Amino acid sequence: SIEKTRQELTAETRKLDSRKNEYDLTKSLVENLEGFPESIKFLKKNAKWSKEAPLLSDVIYCAEEYRVAIENYLEPSLNYYVVQNIQEAAMAVNMLNDSSMGRANFFILDEIESYEPELPGLLSGARRVSELVEMDPQYKKLGAYLLDGVLLVDDAQNIDIPKLDMSKKERGAVISKSGRYIRRHFSLSGGAVGLFEGKKIDRA
Repeated sequence: SIEKTRQELTAETRKLDSRKNEYDLTKSLVENLEGFPESIKFLKKNAKWSKEAPLLSDVIYCAEEYRVAIENYLEPSLNYYVVQNIQEAAMAVNMLNDSSMGRANFFILDEIESYEPELPGLLSGARRVSELVEMDPQYKKLGAYLLDGVLLVDDAQNIDIPKLDMSKKERGAVISKSGRYIRRHFSLSGGAVGLFEGKKIDRA
């Protein structure tokens, strides 16, 4: 009985060590901003600028089943900083310029506050993406701006991709739940879904 218990303890200890190593690696990746442009690393580590300013990827959350689709749609904006006002953004731009540390992008909350979404009609079987994400109250208008008119549909078997009413000037898009395609006005993008897609939203 003692020997059996000793073996169980050894197995649990190995499992604990494995989990600790995984935690330490993940913590290191987040803290060292692995995979981010040099400009973002520079601003995050610069005491003169607001270290508290989050990236868009850190202020948006959604259920696992929607992550790939929503991340693919928001991909061009996920590395944007979210700042309160134009002064914060301008300070960061000047610091990057003075240090020759590349470029960065910023969403300005004060200016987005007045935005009102259009909420166009729903396609049959579609869901509004804005209703599938969670954001803290101060970021709600930013979420409305980014996801205005974006609908999510289940994947069609034969690329029977929904048509958008091109006669209307509404913003928006239709995205497939698997992330296989994004249908915008006058354009279609998509293809194979990579193994690491869906890992950026809420990573920190």
